[in-house]
Amino acid sequence: MKDSIKTTLIIATYNWEEALELVLLSLLAQSEKPHEVIFADDGSTDATKKLINSFKKKFSFPLVHLWQEDRGFEKSKILNQAINKASGNYIIQIDGDVILHKDFIKDHRVNATKGMFVSGTRVLLGKNISKSLLKNKSIEVNFFTEDITNKHYTLRIPLLTSLFKAPSSNSKIVIRSVRGCNMSFWKSDLIRINGYDENMTGWGREDSEISARLINTGVKKMNLKFSGIQYHLYHPILSKDRLTINDIILKNTITENRKFATNGIHKIKKGIVQKRKKLSVIIPTLNEEVNIVSAIQSVLFADEIILIDSLSSDKTVTLAKELGAKIILRKFDDFSTQKNYAISQCSHDWVLALDADERITEKLQEEILHVLQFNDKAVAYSMNLDYYFMDKLMKHGEFQTKKSIRLFHKDYCQYDGSLVHEQLLVKGQVGKLKHSIKHESFKNINAFIQTQNFYAELKAKQLTKQPNVLAPLSLIFKPPFRFFKHYILRLGILDGYQGYVFAKIQGYGVFLRYLKLRVLKKNRAKIAKKVRQTLPFLIKGKSILYPTDTVWGIGCDATNEKAVKNIYAIKKREESKSMIILVHSLEMLQRIVHTIPQKVIAIIQDSTEPTSIIYSNPKGLAHNLIAKDNTVAIRIVQDEFCRQLIQAFGKPIVSTSANISTGKTPKSYAAIQTDILDNVDYIVDLYLDQTNTKSSRILRIAKDDSIEILRD
Repeated sequence: MKDSIKTTLIIATYNWEEALELVLLSLLAQSEKPHEVIFADDGSTDATKKLINSFKKKFSFPLVHLWQEDRGFEKSKILNQAINKASGNYIIQIDGDVILHKDFIKDHRVNATKGMFVSGTRVLLGKNISKSLLKNKSIEVNFFTEDITNKHYTLRIPLLTSLFKAPSSNSKIVIRSVRGCNMSFWKSDLIRINGYDENMTGWGREDSEISARLINTGVKKMNLKFSGIQYHLYHPILSKDRLTINDIILKNTITENRKFATNGIHKIKKGIVQKRKKLSVIIPTLNEEVNIVSAIQSVLFADEIILIDSLSSDKTVTLAKELGAKIILRKFDDFSTQKNYAISQCSHDWVLALDADERITEKLQEEILHVLQFNDKAVAYSMNLDYYFMDKLMKHGEFQTKKSIRLFHKDYCQYDGSLVHEQLLVKGQVGKLKHSIKHESFKNINAFIQTQNFYAELKAKQLTKQPNVLAPLSLIFKPPFRFFKHYILRLGILDGYQGYVFAKIQGYGVFLRYLKLRVLKKNRAKIAKKVRQTLPFLIKGKSILYPTDTVWGIGCDATNEKAVKNIYAIKKREESKSMIILVHSLEMLQRIVHTIPQKVIAIIQDSTEPTSIIYSNPKGLAHNLIAKDNTVAIRIVQDEFCRQLIQAFGKPIVSTSANISTGKTPKSYAAIQTDILDNVDYIVDLYLDQTNTKSSRILRIAKDDSIEILRD
């Protein structure tokens, strides 16, 4: 069998032709030559190409130079091209910064064994000896060479090799000992697992990840010690900025027993990719750094991935960007609005909606791609959800009939407007997929409780629109009934300990919902009362001191010149200085400006913080509010009290900070000067204990649609 082995040596290289020359010199000295050499070049300059060409006549076997454009560290991608190109049935892999012992190729071929891959060691050369070898173009290194780490690795004793090459199939142990600069594989094994995972870019872990997938398919690792010797030239440590993502991918490969790289040598099965309808994926997120890499990795077969993020404070957005997702930052209002907005931004007609804690399995992926190629009737498809709670697949309780429409044509579908547990409204035929989404909901209890608290708040807001909901009675009776329904009536008891914990926390979530509902109703009643008390002062052209969505402000009717003049007097401010106008909706804004550029509408919809925009030629406003250049700053207010007040008043109101013009903007109600408190006509005593310290940002849209930030 050893005689039938044809070896292909793959050398990964990037812009270090001095080191590569030593590799080639040591290759010339080999006691046994490979059948071919392929240089996997990750974007080197022409100097590398010239060096390779200068050596071609010195070898009796072909030197093949594969080159890809330099787009950062994409070693996995170029290695896959080399594997696919290889004509040998056995692949030996090294890096372009090593010197090979004269029997290196021979040792790998002799130890090639079916059902195994080989991982060797490396001798680490110090900075001084590396510099000397490179300068002198020397490959003379041995046990007695100075400035070497781990000298025992320089000893070639084939008789001892067999004592250390016991095969291993424990992936957690294997990944700690592999070295991508000294490995060998059967090409058929690499093709079967689809080569390297090209999602792994940047330095680190690509060798461990491919080893883990080989182990998952039953291929064992053989250690190659006292043979297959190589000497690694010193160089500075490479950037590890992608290591976090690569570690997550590696971890998922092990825990999920992955065998196949979706984004590998072959991206998607032939025949599907050519004719199928293109697919966009939407993923709503908030602080999902633990989940987002796995979620995106499971849908990389899609043509577009859109992350609509609710202003995460962790690494969610950074990780998603590095995996090529399109990022939309949008302040969260509710799930329906968030998802509908994401759908509107999709480039393709067909959309797959995925949560960050969900995964598309390989079988479901194939089924989705098949549907996108051959479907001609259904406009949407439902699929089952396999729920995992605390690492257990839940089969009873509320999980008996869990299914959801996730794949749909955007022209026929829209979410129903519910704040939470939103449903997709479909105009047309709905098909059914056989395979399930893997929903990894809540690996720990704390995460589940936090989510229940979040959902309870949204559900409480939704219930405020139903005036007949009896919050006190619901608070008493509905939580225990939810537990009883899930655990007893729907047989959640059969899911064991996890079933009990889930049912208990579900009941707690219902309790929180109605507790928050009671608080919300009281707060809304308080706001409504304050709106009724404030309105008469605005109607009479009086001034008010009130909490806005930014700072404590002084306001009045923005259409009343006398009332506006009084505001200037209270602030001791020149009338030539403009003030901001507040409106409660886009419709009210349209009544006081002549045109609203489409870019402005996009800014308003996407704004994640209070934003005032400069408009030209306003109409219907007090003349002394308008700047000398005939412009005014207007903001659609976000605060609930302000919104209700303006809506009830029916006209825009003034907003200016509650301070004398020469003084500082107060950071709290307690910091407002006495001169202000004594001269306003009415004080709205809401949120007196809250601190509002930041004014809105102010933008101006130029004629060429460029955005000028006047205040950020």
